Amino acid sequence: MLLTPCAACRAPSIVLARRAIAQRRLAPSLLFAALALCLASSFAARAQSQIATPVSAPPMSPVTNSVSTTGDEIIPRVVFKGVPLRNAITALAKQAGPSVSFDPALPLRIDPDVTVKWANVTARQALEVLLDNYDWQMTQDPHSAVRISARDPNAIGPPWTVVHLLENAPTNGAPANEATSVLPLISFTTVPLSEAIEALAFQAGLNLQFDRALLQQKSADGTSICSSRLTEKWQQVTAREALQALLDQWGWQLTQIPGNPIFRIGPKRP
Repeated sequence: MLLTPCAACRAPSIVLARRAIAQRRLAPSLLFAALALCLASSFAARAQSQIATPVSAPPMSPVTNSVSTTGDEIIPRVVFKGVPLRNAITALAKQAGPSVSFDPALPLRIDPDVTVKWANVTARQALEVLLDNYDWQMTQDPHSAVRISARDPNAIGPPWTVVHLLENAPTNGAPANEATSVLPLISFTTVPLSEAIEALAFQAGLNLQFDRALLQQKSADGTSICSSRLTEKWQQVTAREALQALLDQWGWQLTQIPGNPIFRIGPKRP
């Protein structure tokens, strides 16, 4: 019997595997092998970029940079796979309701691709972290039109605070017993580092975004650090413990804008 990623979410089918072994349909040795395969393959699967329909859809008002921003309806799933940043921002802005325009100077800048998978966030929260990660900003004119431009070099961005993964990092709405359960085996074999981290984060119920600085870091052979191949095995640990071990190994940490459920992985600061 071969376990495959869940067709609905492409996440490791850990819960299904547990049910199978509980019903004596899958030997423990095969479970461990299948679990490793699920974790390694789930984030390699290609998915269409999508934004799910909000849980509720009352009339929406334009987004601004202020705390009184609307666009606070919870979106069950926000998924972008290799989507240009400009397109991702436009899609999120439509969820929040405003008309959006881009500064003509932006086409002169590199428009990076966005790959994220978040659950139970608002359009405003997603816009906040995306724009900040690429030094873009959102302003509003008197006619309620939103304008996206490069951030003023003298402007102060939102505050980011260090998050202790094993102590106070909240889940993205995943059941607490699943997000913190001990797994018999977690194994990766020559899996890209970023995909391993994303798989562990999903199992741990965390919304993650990689710091742009990490995405730009290169290894000795000129490839991205995040594409480094990982071979690792843990036994009797939670997904959060495995994720924390990886962060410590690479000298990385989690940070968060207070009140925003999307965490950023970046280099540890002194």
